[in-house]
Amino acid sequence: MSGTDGADAARADAGAPRRRPDRALRTAALVLLGVAAVALVYNLVTTLRTLDRYPGARFGEVFSATDGDDLVATLWFSTIVWAPVVLPLLAAALLLVSFLPALRPHRPAHR
Repeated sequence: MSGTDGADAARADAGAPRRRPDRALRTAALVLLGVAAVALVYNLVTTLRTLDRYPGARFGEVFSATDGDDLVATLWFSTIVWAPVVLPLLAAALLLVSFLPALRPHRPAHR
């Protein structure tokens, strides 16, 4: 076995683990987008139900309402209202970070 075979194998192994965090970040971004979509649909459905019960209510006020009867309801409403706004931004940041290693020029591990 020559001395360069071990260096080539080490270089190949060193590059493989770098790809997994990128895939994990992309998966996390997709999960965040999925949670945001579920929150948006849930908020739309509950808003339409509320408007059906109370015809005089305004869509925008009901859709963006975060005040509940108690702290738990307020936290729930805040999550449902703000998740579709915040989570896609967080997902976009994760996607950007996941693509950064691919944009960097390749540098050898050892000089």
